[in-house]
Amino acid sequence: NANGYYLDVATDNGFANFVSGYNNLDVGNVTVFSVTGLNPATEYFYRLRAYNASGTSGNSNVISLTTLTTDIGEVGNILVKIFTSKDFICIRIDGMKEIKGELTIYNLLGSPLLYKHLKNTQINRIYLNEPDGVYIIKLLLDKKIYTKKLFVFGR
Repeated sequence: NANGYYLDVATDNGFANFVSGYNNLDVGNVTVFSVTGLNPATEYFYRLRAYNASGTSGNSNVISLTTLTTDIGEVGNILVKIFTSKDFICIRIDGMKEIKGELTIYNLLGSPLLYKHLKNTQINRIYLNEPDGVYIIKLLLDKKIYTKKLFVFGR
């Protein structure tokens, strides 16, 4: 019954050090919201509060995500970022309005763990729930192949 949500993002679990612009940010009634301007290789903490005409809820459980230094970066007009949490790996691909692509993730033995056809949408998110380890990410965009080795340890 929420009309919207307030989002907090901080660099500490106690929320004493908020990321600029992400202290009690009204993100509206959405299930997905992009947090931008984060530093690589940094752990961030997130929490939400729901609100409606009756008032505002207490804080949600806190989740943490760590940005990686393994971003693939810009591929033409497309930005590819990789994030990890304790529960999953997220690969986010922004700006695919006119390009189709494919994403494959392999383990070090060369076995494919995930294949995803990427659509002509603004944002594609791919979630992978694999244990710590080393993975190879292969991205095919506009008939060009990009690869990146992803190290996931200590989650």
